[in-house]
Amino acid sequence: MEVTSIMDSLINLIRRNSGKTTTILPITVGGQRFFRWVVEIRMDEKWVADGFDITDQRMCDTIMAVYPHISGTEVECQVISHPPDEEVAKEMGFKNVQEYLEDRENDWHPLSRLLG
Repeated sequence: MEVTSIMDSLINLIRRNSGKTTTILPITVGGQRFFRWVVEIRMDEKWVADGFDITDQRMCDTIMAVYPHISGTEVECQVISHPPDEEVAKEMGFKNVQEYLEDRENDWHPLSRLLG
């Protein structure tokens, strides 16, 4: 089974169960057991305009800021789906999507000021 079809299946499962809780079994990777959560974040457009843009690393950084004793090997984050880059770039006031992607590549984020 291709990765995209696995991802599509997961997304369809989430959509079908929107508003319901679905359980996901823990997985073991390299002898380490991981529990998993799939979370949908709905963010008001004013916060996106103000700079909210979650990435895998930003999500992990946020979790580790809330739980400072967690090490980088104890948590993994993956953004499974996100709004179109063009829409986010427009909402944030970038001239074009390329400028937004370059800014994102540099990983500047308003939260970085709080995290150090």
